[in-house]
Amino acid sequence: MNIEGNFKVLLTDIDISDLKSAILEATQSDWGDNEMRQNMFAVAEDTKSIILKFNGPTLRSNHPSGTTTFDVWEKWEEVLTPVIDRLMSLYPGSVISKCFFPSLKAGGLISPHYDSGPTLELIHRIHVPLVTNEDVIFTCGGEELNMKEGCAYELNNQRLHSVVNNGKEDRIHLLIDLYCDD
Repeated sequence: MNIEGNFKVLLTDIDISDLKSAILEATQSDWGDNEMRQNMFAVAEDTKSIILKFNGPTLRSNHPSGTTTFDVWEKWEEVLTPVIDRLMSLYPGSVISKCFFPSLKAGGLISPHYDSGPTLELIHRIHVPLVTNEDVIFTCGGEELNMKEGCAYELNNQRLHSVVNNGKEDRIHLLIDLYCDD
């Protein structure tokens, strides 16, 4: 969504302790079961994802409200619910359009790009860092930001944006797209 500015800090006090513990216990199989994002988007080649909910032209619907929920959602739902409920309270009446955990490998890059298409123009794209370091730099509209664990940030995905992980550990976020019909 084309929000005012490049980034918006939504929350600075999210308790991510249970979610972070759970994501750190994820297996190689969890991370490798669904390579849809890497196959769909060239900029995602340095990433791996655990995809819980997703929409797009190859799934049930390309409209933000027509989301496909994958079986793995059940594994994560209990630990995700407190975080998602707080995020959704910021946008009353919203529905989840996408929900996944993207991991950007140490030394990895998500090249500069714009998110395009009707779905990505209508949603609030929210990042909640779960595992990160001071050498992960998110750039949007020329502004650089090191996102902090336990905070929630909305990204203006209609502006040129990229991420570089110059750290020694993989960066893991909860990424959720919320759609409001209004």
